[in-house]
Amino acid sequence: MFDDKSSSRYPSRPAIQERELPISPVKLTSRLVNAIPH
Repeated sequence: MFDDKSSSRYPSRPAIQERELPISPVKLTSRLVNAIPH
């Protein structure tokens, strides 16, 4: 029971995170560029 629910919820979590946070990579890149000493 737990295995089935866990398996169904785990893969759904990362998929939603990537689709609900499309700006995440953009912000991360901006932070990396600012953090990197040019």
